[in-house]
Amino acid sequence: MGEEVVLKFFTRCGATFLQDRHASSEFEMISLLRHNKIHVAAPIFEPTSHRHYSEFYFIQTHDYPGTVYISIENREDVVLNAVLSAWPLFGINLVLAAIAGIFVWALDTYWNPEEFNRPFLKGSWDGFWWSFISMTTVGYGDKVPKSARARIFSVIWITLGLISMSIFTAHIASTLTALSMEHELSLKELKIAVLDNGTEYQHALEEDAIPTVFGDIDGAIQALEAREVNGIMLDRLTASFYQKQDKLKSLVTVKTMDLQREVGFLVSKRRKFFAECLEYFRPDIYQFGLSLTQSFKLKLQNPEKTASVFGDQFTKLKLVLYISLGVLSALILMGILWECFRSKKAQQKVKRNQGDHYIKHIVIQADSF
Repeated sequence: MGEEVVLKFFTRCGATFLQDRHASSEFEMISLLRHNKIHVAAPIFEPTSHRHYSEFYFIQTHDYPGTVYISIENREDVVLNAVLSAWPLFGINLVLAAIAGIFVWALDTYWNPEEFNRPFLKGSWDGFWWSFISMTTVGYGDKVPKSARARIFSVIWITLGLISMSIFTAHIASTLTALSMEHELSLKELKIAVLDNGTEYQHALEEDAIPTVFGDIDGAIQALEAREVNGIMLDRLTASFYQKQDKLKSLVTVKTMDLQREVGFLVSKRRKFFAECLEYFRPDIYQFGLSLTQSFKLKLQNPEKTASVFGDQFTKLKLVLYISLGVLSALILMGILWECFRSKKAQQKVKRNQGDHYIKHIVIQADSF
């Protein structure tokens, strides 16, 4: 846009010879202007409340359009990730169901061996099936505790199971709802790529980010794809220009920020007549700049969002899961030991019965003589 303004209005104000000189930064442009090595410096971003460079004439061309922070597109399935983020709750539910299954087996197997088998492994599996089905539905009725103490435990477990499953389903619903909400993103301590001669460098510093200057957009995008920076900060007009060239196709707009700045150029005090002429054409310059910027419309490329309602509680949930696993492991170990003891006792009983039968057989044979 600067070139159009220069050609249209500089020549009107008597400029007959124009020579470009590239500067790597705004600071370099100001230094050249102060040493009278150039007469005009552009683009310059001046705050609306006070001028940084009051020693020069400032001619505004347009208002600063605002800044966009863009980053690399997240291609992961965020909905699946949201569901998978509930794995600690699901794991806790499974472990608690296994613990409840062992308890109901222990409480009911003596009176109800048909539905809760006496062997530990098979019986505890029957108990787990009953507890899981009772927790998720009203139950199938294929396993029904019959003893009084097992039924009392069933009432307690079904109540706790309903609460536990409600928390699990509520988490998934809340997480999916949170995905549709836009969250404010903090850029603090993030590495941000910015282009030279732009106000995005100062804007990045105001956001407590770490700006890295690149000479062109291609270098910034390559650094982003290589994960050398977290994102790129551009003004909306520049972003719109590169978007039309499909250079931002693989990127998404993460955050938009407003910054009160006026964009224009500085004129040396030694060119007073030239500056006064441009000041005379200021309304025309502003309208001309506005007509040019209206053709640049940035289409926001919204990123996929992830969310979790756990927050800082995630570590505590994992701790609960590990404790539950410890309790389950202890119960399984006790059940295996009990099964070994029961099997050994049953074998001893069989041997004793065989011995009694052998002695009885000898006595009968002796009596026959």
